[in-house]
Amino acid sequence: MKEEILKKMKAAVAAFFELPIEEKKKYGKAENEIEGYGQNFGVSQHQKLDCSDMIYLITLPSQNRNFKFWPLSLPGFKEALEEYSREMQKIDSKLWNVQKHCT
Repeated sequence: MKEEILKKMKAAVAAFFELPIEEKKKYGKAENEIEGYGQNFGVSQHQKLDCSDMIYLITLPSQNRNFKFWPLSLPGFKEALEEYSREMQKIDSKLWNVQKHCT
């Protein structure tokens, strides 16, 4: 994968997390959905509760995208995710072909 694609993707995601909390909440994950902005909590009997902000978006297949969770007002966000998704799809195809030839 080209380094510039990774840089664009990282910049797009960083721009999202730099938004004010009220803006990020507009893309909030609903109770019964996996997509959107929210917090993930790691629970273990052997460690303290750990949480982190996250945004989870389905990018492929493209017909499954739910744009209500995409911050489309951020310049370049959609384009960066689309380009990154295309590149990841290429890598997936290559790995699939390698796997077919190895079995």
